[in-house]
Amino acid sequence: MANAGFGFPPRAIWHGALLLVIGIGAARIVSTYKVFNQTFDEGLHLAYGMEWLDLGQYQLEPLHPPLARIFMAIGPYLDGSRFRYSGGVRNEGNEILYATHYWRTLALARCGILPFFILACLMVWFWTKHLFGRTTALVAVLLFSNIPPILGHAGVATSDMAAAATLASALYAVTLYLETPTWRRGVLLGLALAAAVVSKFSNVAFFSVSLLLLVLFRALWNRRFSLRSPRVHWRHGAACIAVVVVAIWSVYRFARDPVIVPGRDLNGVERSMELGRLLPDGALRNYATALLERPLPLGQLVRGLGEVYLHNSRGHPSFLFGEYSETGWWYFFPVVLAV
Repeated sequence: MANAGFGFPPRAIWHGALLLVIGIGAARIVSTYKVFNQTFDEGLHLAYGMEWLDLGQYQLEPLHPPLARIFMAIGPYLDGSRFRYSGGVRNEGNEILYATHYWRTLALARCGILPFFILACLMVWFWTKHLFGRTTALVAVLLFSNIPPILGHAGVATSDMAAAATLASALYAVTLYLETPTWRRGVLLGLALAAAVVSKFSNVAFFSVSLLLLVLFRALWNRRFSLRSPRVHWRHGAACIAVVVVAIWSVYRFARDPVIVPGRDLNGVERSMELGRLLPDGALRNYATALLERPLPLGQLVRGLGEVYLHNSRGHPSFLFGEYSETGWWYFFPVVLAV
């Protein structure tokens, strides 16, 4: 009755409070655009996204998928920035940033990540409201939008915020489908999965582990699963896979690329030699290599997943507690989360 006195329905008040919380978080993020200089990765991501938009291709670096990079390049592209043909991919991003107005171009690139921050907040709202109600959901969004790593990653033109938002979307879509499997929810699940994959390849591993834990927790908490016939689930699953494939391929512009190409990766390692190690030994390797050297649908995606695997197997420079390592520490992320 108190709400009716103001002439606003309760739902409008809740949504207004949600928009206010998200708006405050977004304003805090935007306020940092012209405070912090670019990180090392931002110029690279911008260059690859500009390649997709301006040149209509995605060939320079397959180690990361294109979705987040496309969003980063939209603002600068609409502002007049173009691919500069600097001759070196590591300098291409800087050439774009310094071509006209450095701070404006950098801010426009960073604006491309803001939609993913909003999407992540909405996923926290919808998922929490689905389980516990609006009050808890609003508090959850308030807490989420004040986490320093979230605000930090949402304020730079990198792929981490996009990965977090699309992973949450995919897991929420799975939750809805497990409760009530329908064609609509199957299609939405396919779109969410595709967005997660083309945001960051590590989402493939994160989603797999999270899905296992999600099913386990639902079983332990006696939350019911749908008991519809397996035939229905198979049909929905086939439709979901088809949506995933088409959606991912569309982000790659329906290009046909070889999985193995001549040349070296960003670490100077011969691609064909390294990726060839993932193939079986013997005569089958020759046939597989010949096939993978031909243009194939989603070839760039497969090549990217292979290079991520090889990159992880070679190691990556890491630093913790005054120590340097190429292979990292098992307790790195527990320490980070604890701090």
